[in-house]
Amino acid sequence: MNVLRPAARCALALMVWLSSSPALARSQASAALAPVAQLLRVCVSEEPHPPWRLAGPDGRVVQQGLDFAFLDELRQRTGIQLEVALRPGGRCLRELAAGDQDAMFAISHLPEREGQARFPGLPGRPDTERAVRRIEYAWYVPQNSPLHWDGETLHGLLPTDRVGVQRGYAITARLRAKQMRFEEGPSSVQRNLDMLQRGRVAALALHGQAAEAVLAQRPDLRRTLRRLSPALELRPYYLVFSHRFMETHESLALQLWQAAAAVRDSEHLRLQDPHTWRVFGHSGR
Repeated sequence: MNVLRPAARCALALMVWLSSSPALARSQASAALAPVAQLLRVCVSEEPHPPWRLAGPDGRVVQQGLDFAFLDELRQRTGIQLEVALRPGGRCLRELAAGDQDAMFAISHLPEREGQARFPGLPGRPDTERAVRRIEYAWYVPQNSPLHWDGETLHGLLPTDRVGVQRGYAITARLRAKQMRFEEGPSSVQRNLDMLQRGRVAALALHGQAAEAVLAQRPDLRRTLRRLSPALELRPYYLVFSHRFMETHESLALQLWQAAAAVRDSEHLRLQDPHTWRVFGHSGR
């Protein structure tokens, strides 16, 4: 990896960018940072999650969707070079911990993840002002299910009932805290919904938007499953860095966190998908 020039030049470029119009800021920041040719290796989950990460005809993520629009805008504003790797989320974290990736985009906070990644803010207290977005979790149940959700308790579960959740997702921490019996299912949203339809679990905790995108394409699931209100949880998601990267490039990481917050609130991102970004793009200030 190339050695950075003095951090003062980067800081000055960022100050100019923050005080300028978006168009001028983009050109100024790029002009100031491009000569350093700093490469940032960024790991992104390979699991499709519309509208954030879109799948191609083969079902695999292509570099399209709001996550990639965000990263492209970050690149244009700062001049940083991005090398994006699509991996399973767990592998992203392992490579981050090993220093084989510099950053991971759009991951929620869990205490145990602090050993693998550096979140913005203090240990145990991530700074939600610098989250890149929020994700809504919701309960899904069969149409004829007697279960109902009041925002705190899922009423009607039998002692033998289990609920389902995507493998490796942070919402499992909340289910454990509530001492709920749960099963970690496949990473695929569609396969989890199929599992719910077959009656393997009594309810399913999923990313609401990803589930709705699948239901829109699967009328058979739409007819037999329904979503409970209110939302189960609205979680902030972050751009995180490896501990190794923070040790060597802390000044740059701090600048990128600040730049990412500005990208999140930018008109450019809102125009990509106005409804989604209005509801989920802001960090919840």
